[in-house]
Amino acid sequence: MMKHCGTVAIETERLLLRRFRLKDAQAMFDNWASDPLVTRYMKRRTSARVVDVKKHLRSVCVAYRKKNCYNWCIVDRATDTPIGNIGVFEFFETLGSARVGYCLSRTYWGRGIMPEALRAVMQLMFEHVGVRRLECVHQIDNLQSGRVMSKCGMLQEGVLRKAYRNHCGEFFDVVQYAILDTDYAALDHPTPARIVRTKKARKS
Repeated sequence: MMKHCGTVAIETERLLLRRFRLKDAQAMFDNWASDPLVTRYMKRRTSARVVDVKKHLRSVCVAYRKKNCYNWCIVDRATDTPIGNIGVFEFFETLGSARVGYCLSRTYWGRGIMPEALRAVMQLMFEHVGVRRLECVHQIDNLQSGRVMSKCGMLQEGVLRKAYRNHCGEFFDVVQYAILDTDYAALDHPTPARIVRTKKARKS
């Protein structure tokens, strides 16, 4: 059985993963939500106004009341700037599995930021929540996202035909990756993330 702890803050070498705040709206709009090159693979439409981002963040803040809500703002610790989003958005409790998704400001592409964030989320999911399997998909031509998954130890499982729909209503093929708890245990973890607020973290 999973032991949900909600969206706790997590620190890595360069990043802080924390809950979104309403005051993040402008940075979210400027850094990724209004960029069509970032949002083209997402279910949410490209934002044309900051007010639309604020409306979205209000619903996110309400969702934080649930213990099985995991939706992080990725913050560059050096500048205290929100630069992206990563979350676990689907749980299959009876199977012990979950699905993760993410996006990142184009300014930060190619710097190893997303693998760093994904590894931190994997650590929380496997070591604290008790997930048995973590899945991730990318649109078939979004090869960069697939490289992120591979770098984090996920294995490619196959192509799901017309399994997802983007914000334009178009159905598309996705490549599915996954990692099991046994796979995760076999990985080398040289620089583990620091989970700021969980019962386990307080004891350590």
